[in-house]
Amino acid sequence: MQATGTALSRFAKQVSNVFIPPTWSVLMFWSVSIKLGHSLWQILVWGSIGTFFTAVLPILYVGWLEKRGKVTHKHIPLRSQRNGPYLLSLLLWLFTFLLLYITKAPDFLLAAVLASIGNTLFIFIVNLFWKISAHMLGTAGPLIILSFSFGWWAAPLYIFLLLIGWSRILLKAHTPAQAVWGGISGLVLTYVQMAFYLK
Repeated sequence: MQATGTALSRFAKQVSNVFIPPTWSVLMFWSVSIKLGHSLWQILVWGSIGTFFTAVLPILYVGWLEKRGKVTHKHIPLRSQRNGPYLLSLLLWLFTFLLLYITKAPDFLLAAVLASIGNTLFIFIVNLFWKISAHMLGTAGPLIILSFSFGWWAAPLYIFLLLIGWSRILLKAHTPAQAVWGGISGLVLTYVQMAFYLK
């Protein structure tokens, strides 16, 4: 019985380590860029901009904070330590929008970035009072964007939202309420924003 529990914990840790918000950001940028880009150059430029500014830089920054002892873990379990990374993410998303606009990215991709800016601002404000799951919000948002782009073909990916929520709760990184509200917030906010920007 203990071995089973240990195996589940190891699996949950792998899920939490692999399926972080930057993972979904990268998937979203490259999938949409491949679909909407009219040339290999456009695909590479838009995909690379999104990857570098919304995945590579945030991961490097959190790694630097952990090395300096500014955060206790790469997933930043303490609410008080999340404000700085959220603010940096907000700035990086804004810069991403600017670069995509300059490189004439399609309206859909710009709308996706604006929705992500809104989501990041939302979780930053909520974090001032209560910790909700960035894993869940950062998964739910891109899933909605992929659904707008690919329709029902994106539906199977939603199983990952349940899997990630389970892993965060099992690891006691979040309460069930924090995980659920992170997921619901990401789904609803992103849907409303995408519907507004694309109308």
